[in-house]
This record gives sequence, C-alpha cells and structure tokens, in this order.
Amino acid sequence: DTGSDDDTQLFMEFNDEPIARGIRDNRWIARLRELEAYKAKYGNCNVPKTFPENRQLGRWVNTERTEYEKFKEGGTSFMTEEHIE
Repeated sequence: DTGSDDDTQLFMEFNDEPIARGIRDNRWIARLRELEAYKAKYGNCNVPKTFPENRQLGRWVNTERTEYEKFKEGGTSFMTEEHIE
C-alpha cells in the first residue's frame, strides 16, 4: 500500500510551533521533516514501507497511516488531534 495524495494533508498541515514535551514528540517532528523532504523530492507522500533510502521513514509513514485509520474508526490509537491538524 503506497497511500494516496490525501496522506499529504494528514502530514503537511501540522502546526509548525515548537514543541518541548518530550523525546517522542521530537522524534515525530524529525520524521515529519524527513517526510517534507521526501515530498519535495518526489512530489508526494507515498513513501514505500520498505523505502531503501530511509527505512525508518518508510516504517514511520506506514505506522502513521495505520494509526490514523484506527483513530478515524474510533479504535485505540497513538494518533492525536494535534498530529492530524
């Protein structure tokens, strides 16, 4: 599953204010920046799960998609409203 351009909105509308809540948030922001670089290079956010140039990014995007789907369906998810905005 390579996702769709709808994923762009999920990832690209994040509020760019500094967050100092912890390492987990800082890692999330770091991955978001990597995704922004991917989009600048490839024109989309369809990072393959096994992206050879950055395997961590591929796994992160796949996890975010999965968590977003759980969140939308009302299930237990690590996704937050803040990450969606």
